[in-house]
Amino acid sequence: MKRARVVWREGPLVVSALILPSEYINAEIKDSKKLTALQCAKLSAEIITIAISYTIEIISVEMVEKLNPKQAKYYWNATSNWQVNS
Repeated sequence: MKRARVVWREGPLVVSALILPSEYINAEIKDSKKLTALQCAKLSAEIITIAISYTIEIISVEMVEKLNPKQAKYYWNATSNWQVNS
């Protein structure tokens, strides 16, 4: 049985991670796909300000294809550049 290989060429892989204070609660954060661009921008600014630490990384399509999606996460872990809020 042959497997189909799907190749994404629409844009880079964007990954992020963050550490939020344990007391932080925001009812607006449920499903990012349902947010408008304005809501997303507002929440993004708020989250970055509130976060104890965060990182946003962009991995090129070429690098994802070279490593494959499962290996790309290890590349991200090795190259991520955490920002720490004081």
